[in-house]
Amino acid sequence: MIFGIDIGNDTTKNDKMGKFKSRVVVGHKGVNEDDIKIEYKGKKYTVGSKAGTLNLGTNKYFNIDYDICLITAIAKSTPEQNIEAKIVVGLPPELFESPIRDKLEEKINKLGEQEITIYEGTEKIKKVITILNGMVFEESAVVFSDPKEYKKQNLLIIDIGGGSCDITQFDGLELVKHNTTKFGMLTLYTNMKTSLNSNFGNIGLPPEAMEDILGKSTYEINEEVKSVSFLKDTVDAHIREINNVITQNFDTANRKIRVIGGGAKPLINSIKAYYPNAKVLDNAQFLNAITYKEVGLAVWGE
Repeated sequence: MIFGIDIGNDTTKNDKMGKFKSRVVVGHKGVNEDDIKIEYKGKKYTVGSKAGTLNLGTNKYFNIDYDICLITAIAKSTPEQNIEAKIVVGLPPELFESPIRDKLEEKINKLGEQEITIYEGTEKIKKVITILNGMVFEESAVVFSDPKEYKKQNLLIIDIGGGSCDITQFDGLELVKHNTTKFGMLTLYTNMKTSLNSNFGNIGLPPEAMEDILGKSTYEINEEVKSVSFLKDTVDAHIREINNVITQNFDTANRKIRVIGGGAKPLINSIKAYYPNAKVLDNAQFLNAITYKEVGLAVWGE
């Protein structure tokens, strides 16, 4: 079986459009219905737990949290218990063109047979995953999700993920320019939280609450409904930073603007203030994983 797995700084996605937070904590903790309780290499872990810490930086690809997210995403992609897997994962454009690409690909191809037990209520389901082939592809290269569709189009892709915003310019299937910025959703949420604390004092809302607040004009804080319309200025400033990078580095004339990633839908209206022709592609949050699957099919077949 071929799998496309997108292990983002904030969220892990598979090509079946399943997702969970890219956070791992030792032990079975939390009561969130989205938490995934597993056993891996003799230890219990909770995957997707808000109690887990973010796994950021270039070292993230080479620690056990990355492996756990990868193996869990494969296991959750199919009901099969014995899985022979060929997998494609991704790297941001800058890292894809660095030695990290070969190092990560080598690591994945050495994983071999992996065992994981997933808790489904009171039931424990053991899965054996044998990784036959691993490949690293480039994030935001969604033109390869449908090469026939995109080969004659000129595109600018804005990929707003959790930890970063990748911007890529394609002439047909040729990558002409790219830039990875820090202006992902986690940066926006931090700025939103700062704005809220400046207006209301330290209200103690966690960063995760910002996802719920985003786009709302009012929000209940300490049992009182308050206006949070001022956060529009924070969002606009964030999009302005992205636009500055685009203006300074990319050609937008006579080019389709397409937006993907977890930030695509919540931020599209703000992006349209700069690029009225911008559109959110279907399955925007999962499009990298879907692209990886299509690349795997093209390389290995079914």
